[in-house]
Amino acid sequence: MGVTSSTAAAGVVPALGKRMSSASAMSNPRNLALMAAAFGATLFGGIGLGASMMLDRHKNSEIAKDQKKILADHYREQVAAQLGISPDRVSAADLELAAKVNPQMAQLIKKVDLERDRNDRAAVIATGSGLALGGVLPGVSVVSGIAGKGVAATVGHVGGAIGGGMASGILNKDHLFTQDVVEHIDNKMQQGQPVTSFDVMMLRISQDEKLQDGIKKQTGKVFHKLDEAQQRAVAASMPDLYSSAEGDAEAINAGRVTQQDLLVTSPGAQPAKAPAPWAQRVGGKRAQQGSFVQAYQAEQAAGPGRAV
Repeated sequence: MGVTSSTAAAGVVPALGKRMSSASAMSNPRNLALMAAAFGATLFGGIGLGASMMLDRHKNSEIAKDQKKILADHYREQVAAQLGISPDRVSAADLELAAKVNPQMAQLIKKVDLERDRNDRAAVIATGSGLALGGVLPGVSVVSGIAGKGVAATVGHVGGAIGGGMASGILNKDHLFTQDVVEHIDNKMQQGQPVTSFDVMMLRISQDEKLQDGIKKQTGKVFHKLDEAQQRAVAASMPDLYSSAEGDAEAINAGRVTQQDLLVTSPGAQPAKAPAPWAQRVGGKRAQQGSFVQAYQAEQAAGPGRAV
């Protein structure tokens, strides 16, 4: 497999998923400080609960900013090309600007924005519940504030990542965001594992919510949870998409393009010749590759540095 700029950086720059997780981790000193301040504010009755909510929302905003900075750094070249600026100047604000004009960039940051909004709603629900439970009075507000957060968790607005938890494996998620898939691909590249056509298909499907929902409606499951036969059937119904995914995976593994390039372009989208009929293409690489589920499970069993 060819060496891309991403794999060359392995061991120097942590995997994208780890960087994103560290930005939201409660072990983050800033996040810990804001959490402590938010809890301390609950000592002061209703006003304190309101201040606690504002501190929680500030924490959520700072986490989202940090995560967008990480994504902007990871896609520095692509954002720069989109906006016509120097890669050295790319910032989180530039990523958001690129997202306004590029649907692929918009899909990339969608999960970050949804998580921030969901956690903001949790803070509002916790505060309202705390006040309803007697939090107007100082002292009592501490207990009611804790109880309010429990209410927020009960109604499903708890903090944490969308779709099964930020640390969850991709197979635990019932909906994939583009961020989930690019983290998965980045992790494979960092470990020196080849990117498969199914990996690229998952990226394309994550970039098209209607397609992702349509597959689930037709099959009863999201694509990455289907077995091998079902995945082949889905791929057979979209031969052009699968053919370009094969080309993209080959280009990545040969080092002709970087994983970041996949977000905004498809090197295999226009093959030199028309794809062979499906019946002729189910053998060879495709038959040996197996389903995404099998490949993912084998990848996890192999451990770091070993190819599927």
